[in-house]
Amino acid sequence: MCVHPEVRGRGYVREMLKEVHAWEEAAGLPFSLLFGEPAVYQSSGYREVRNVVYHPQGGGWDEAVVPLPVMVRTLGAHVWPEEPVFLPG
Repeated sequence: MCVHPEVRGRGYVREMLKEVHAWEEAAGLPFSLLFGEPAVYQSSGYREVRNVVYHPQGGGWDEAVVPLPVMVRTLGAHVWPEEPVFLPG
């Protein structure tokens, strides 16, 4: 998400994320993931996690995986798992 410097700090990102989270919860999604600056998204309920891994070419668990710095926000009463989470592709 990009916000023009002249209008930063007005809460536009936070307001947009509130709408996104409402849509995600209505769709029954357990989590919202994003890649971004923690300082920007922590106020919207995101926290950094270090257990998301992926294979750059879309391979599976049986091949080498690379850890990703990801931010997650739980939706509803779900709890983010402790074990590695595979993000294909």
